[in-house]
Amino acid sequence: MAADSYRMEQFRVIEYDVKGMETPETYIKGVVIMKLTPPKKMTFWVSVLLAVLGVIGYFVPSIPVLRQYDFWLLLIGYVVLFLGLVLKGF
Repeated sequence: MAADSYRMEQFRVIEYDVKGMETPETYIKGVVIMKLTPPKKMTFWVSVLLAVLGVIGYFVPSIPVLRQYDFWLLLIGYVVLFLGLVLKGF
């Protein structure tokens, strides 16, 4: 029990308002903790569609358009999902 309280004392949490932000950012030893939000349903399904098209393009070489852009479709799908998590209301 004493070890747990010692570990908690090592992490001093400082909260303060950041200019232009709605909620204060939380810093633990100088590292910003990201506040993630769930993406909208449309954003999620667009990212899934792009990722699936990229995977189909990689494994089905008979579709030349998808085969040519398989990596980029997959990458854009994950970027859209990432933006949906990081940006509020995306």
